[in-house]
Amino acid sequence: MSGCIDTNNTTENTSQSPSTPPASTNNSSFASDIVVKINYQGSWNGTISDNTGNRTVSGVANNNYNLGPNPGNVTVIVQKAGNNRLLLRVQILQGSNVIESQSTAVPRGNILINHQF
Repeated sequence: MSGCIDTNNTTENTSQSPSTPPASTNNSSFASDIVVKINYQGSWNGTISDNTGNRTVSGVANNNYNLGPNPGNVTVIVQKAGNNRLLLRVQILQGSNVIESQSTAVPRGNILINHQF
């Protein structure tokens, strides 16, 4: 009889339930957030549009904007404020993957990126 009790305990210890949460965790990490990355060593301004609406953005130097895992249609417009030949680069990233990337060194140049997620 005690062998039957030990068998039930062994069955409980080999349950697959502990394996289920890591599988779910792996699935959620697969859906990485979408990030707009702006690299420029001068002043810039622009607009980022997604399924939450439009936001006006501006800065001096580099900035990142997290749009979440499913932003829908993303439109990014960024313009250099300075009349210089410094490189402005705008990227849309998903995790470490570059989805879209554009750059310009034209004085007062601008970048337009549109991507559907």
